Amino acid sequence: MKYIEYATISRVLETWTLVRRACKNSNNFERMFGRQIMYQFAQLAPSVQDFYGSDEKMGHHATGIVQLFDSVFQMLGPDLEFIEEILHQIGVRHANMGVDVTLFPALGKSLIWAIDQNIGDEMDDDDRDAWQLVYDVISEDIIRAMNEYHRS
Repeated sequence: MKYIEYATISRVLETWTLVRRACKNSNNFERMFGRQIMYQFAQLAPSVQDFYGSDEKMGHHATGIVQLFDSVFQMLGPDLEFIEEILHQIGVRHANMGVDVTLFPALGKSLIWAIDQNIGDEMDDDDRDAWQLVYDVISEDIIRAMNEYHRS
């Protein structure tokens, strides 16, 4: 995981907190917010519906995406090596499942869309840029592991 400036991380963490607050009435933040991400993802990349095969599998992945971000944000700082290890494992798992790496940009757009839907005017272009950078770094590590897996 490459170095990300503190100001960028701070913007992402602040908006993540705002999203959690905006969704506080939900009994299950991970499921509700994750489903918003996956709804938009399916709009941008309809082939994902065929890949998952069922709403249940799609919902399970939605929860996993939100939990991944929660975990990464909790480990930012001294635990970057551990984060890289987790992202590598996720990449290998995705390679085993046959995930197409070209879907990652659509997922990133879907994540940022869902954040926007929940916090609206509290998110500006600098926040969106920060999220895009952090998402790109995370997805690059996952994709790198997927590519390494396919080469081996």
